Amino acid sequence: MKARSAIAAFAVIVGLLVAVEAGVRWRGVVDFPIYALDEHIGYFPQPAQSGRFLGTNRWVFNDRGLGVDAPWRPSDRTDVVVIGNS
Repeated sequence: MKARSAIAAFAVIVGLLVAVEAGVRWRGVVDFPIYALDEHIGYFPQPAQSGRFLGTNRWVFNDRGLGVDAPWRPSDRTDVVVIGNS
């Protein structure tokens, strides 16, 4: 009799864990970008990934790991990037 109740309790616990895992995945709590480590620049987002955190906050990285929705295509003209702190 004790073995049956232990098996039933184990089955209930496993069932609850499966239900919690399914709920967390369905809600999008575990949907976040994957990062890689480079010894020179530190962490950077892996290319070609997208998702929605909590089903509302959309994030996307293109094939170069840039946070834009479109693939990177250089233009024929010279492009200039200006970087500053103000």
